[in-house]
Amino acid sequence: MNDELVFHQFVRVHTGCASYLIGSENTGKCILVDPLIDTERYEPFLKEHSLKVVALVDTHTHADHLSGLRYFSSLFPQAVIAMHETAPTTFQYEKLKDGARLDDLISSSSFSIKVIYTPGHATDHISLLLEPPGPRNRLLLSGDCLFIGDVGRTDLGRGDNDLMYISLFQKLLSLEPSTEVYPAHVGAKHFLATEKVRTQIGIERDTNPALQVKSKKEFLKYMTEGWPPKPPYYEQVVNVNLGRISLTEAQEEVLRIEKEKPP
Repeated sequence: MNDELVFHQFVRVHTGCASYLIGSENTGKCILVDPLIDTERYEPFLKEHSLKVVALVDTHTHADHLSGLRYFSSLFPQAVIAMHETAPTTFQYEKLKDGARLDDLISSSSFSIKVIYTPGHATDHISLLLEPPGPRNRLLLSGDCLFIGDVGRTDLGRGDNDLMYISLFQKLLSLEPSTEVYPAHVGAKHFLATEKVRTQIGIERDTNPALQVKSKKEFLKYMTEGWPPKPPYYEQVVNVNLGRISLTEAQEEVLRIEKEKPP
């Protein structure tokens, strides 16, 4: 934290899910990125820093956990809900385009927040590039595109390996090596080999196995072999997050599937 910028990482330890707060001490406004559904984890920090949530942003339609986007909006009804313009939701949201700026939402003039369209893990995936004032490194909220020591999977029905290759090698790796990377998942709970919660573009460029490939063909092979099991009931989770079904309907569908499983 400096004189104005407030930046904080929240990690749900038992799942490895990470979400972020970007705010201004001067204006008392903040944005929550990839908020989780258990909203009580954010309340002490918001109260301590006297911050008001003015925008809620999902980097993509999540498939492994329930988004807190709409649940948080009931606590802050004036907050803007924002996703990439291609997100196929059934609810209204601010449609973000590649290159859009979000710092205006928190009335900050000393730092910028830029949208980078990074499809691959999902077709509606974005990353956010935060440029703080002064000499501090840029911060990249990479969602499920770039992890620490790996990259996001593309086999959950909305992925595209060709787009992932472009997002990683042409967009994210073109950033300054000192750019700090904060992903939406960390740690062993998400099948990652380290418990670190942040990294840098240069470190990932030099050490991340997914980025050491010598050709696009090698990358496509990497993306189709050796991945862990898909999250259970990910299709139901996606449909809830898109607003297509309610949480109750999803639970009923899960129970039906369990009952129909062979013994």
